[in-house]
Amino acid sequence: MKKTCILTLALLLTMVMTVQAGGLTVIANKGVSVSSLSRAQVQNIFLGKDVIWPDGKKMNPAVLKSGGTHESFLSDMLGKSAAQFDTFWKQAIFTGKGRPPKTVGSEAEMVQYVAATEGAVGYINADTAHADVKVISVK
Repeated sequence: MKKTCILTLALLLTMVMTVQAGGLTVIANKGVSVSSLSRAQVQNIFLGKDVIWPDGKKMNPAVLKSGGTHESFLSDMLGKSAAQFDTFWKQAIFTGKGRPPKTVGSEAEMVQYVAATEGAVGYINADTAHADVKVISVK
């Protein structure tokens, strides 16, 4: 009985984590030439290590200011907490080693920014309307 309860709890926890991780959608401007990225490439983009798309266009990453989608993205894709992400960019700015991604206040603003900005890339909850942008698969 005890083993069954523990197994059930572990299974439920795994299902919840899978749903949360699967709820993110990486989006890009329709002019971006790639349609898939590795997790490492996503990390490099949002941590300022990659700044040019393969076709030579400038990358314009954007992040949400706060919220569950933002925290899930940072945790699931970048392996960082919000505080770690902020500290990373404060240090990069202080040392002159980078320019942080644009910050937007809502997922609707994210979609608008990405749709209107050449080379833009961002993320939203999968349930957010995103007809004017390209969905990037992350492998």
